[in-house]
Amino acid sequence: MRPDEATVRAELTEWFDTCNGCRACAPRCPTFPLMFDLIEGQVAGSPREAGDLFVAEQDRIIDLCTRCGACVPTCPHGIDAPVLADRALAMRRVTGQLPWRRGVAERVRAVARRVSVGRSPR
Repeated sequence: MRPDEATVRAELTEWFDTCNGCRACAPRCPTFPLMFDLIEGQVAGSPREAGDLFVAEQDRIIDLCTRCGACVPTCPHGIDAPVLADRALAMRRVTGQLPWRRGVAERVRAVARRVSVGRSPR
């Protein structure tokens, strides 16, 4: 299924808004301080809502996510940030928003993972 940009962007806004209000996982994640700074106006100059983030700001947050999963067990809202980040990357890839070099690097890592578990790289 091809990820729809509007749907994924809405999911990101909901995710960022929920996390900004909760912050239970903030001590475990190096990405969330940037998100909080962007929303609170530390970067842009004035406080905003998560829905006011520019697409480039959403992408910057996603790009910083390491998909380590440290936030998942501490999230009282059941948000799986690594899965949402992967959906955002997939959407950016199919809509041509992901830089070419980044797309190639993602494919190389995917092949390496498949080979490391003994499956055919296709």
